[in-house]
Amino acid sequence: MKGRNRPTQQPCICEPAFRQLFFLYQTTIADLAQADSYYEGQTVFVQGEVVGDRINDEMQPDNCWVTLQDDDPTNPSVVSVFMTMEQAKNIDTYGSYGVTGTMLQVRGTFHLDCREHQGMSDIHVEEVSALAAGSENKPGMDPKLFGLGIVSVLAGLALLALYQSKREGRCNGNSSHRNRCGGEAR
Repeated sequence: MKGRNRPTQQPCICEPAFRQLFFLYQTTIADLAQADSYYEGQTVFVQGEVVGDRINDEMQPDNCWVTLQDDDPTNPSVVSVFMTMEQAKNIDTYGSYGVTGTMLQVRGTFHLDCREHQGMSDIHVEEVSALAAGSENKPGMDPKLFGLGIVSVLAGLALLALYQSKREGRCNGNSSHRNRCGGEAR
């Protein structure tokens, strides 16, 4: 077993949101994305932003899949999470471009190679809670970039006008170029 993929923190008892007494590994989604067999069947405790869409399970209509993403911008790892529709009611927003998804905290059993779900790595959720509601993040207009865009368009128009005036001057003043300018040669 590779030591680099083992939990970086000691087994802990969960926060007050999860009042049951049990041992689990508080870890990151990035650690699970690079997990080795050590994590198989372990109870893990992770948190992340809900991204993408909820996918309803066709075989078990009371269950669904969601994707959790680490909040580390340099290593945006994801993990699939299998939960009940009732647990999914904690999610108010699914993250996408310009939208921050609900931040969830989940406790469940990690499967590196889940037999129930065709070998997919996933977490079967036992407990879930929302840490923060999702929000819409409309990117504002940057006045500097807008000004740069206007200057670029004006420069392009000026170059087009210069090109047209040079082309017309060349065609009108020199009879040897008339063939290329659309007129007949004499």
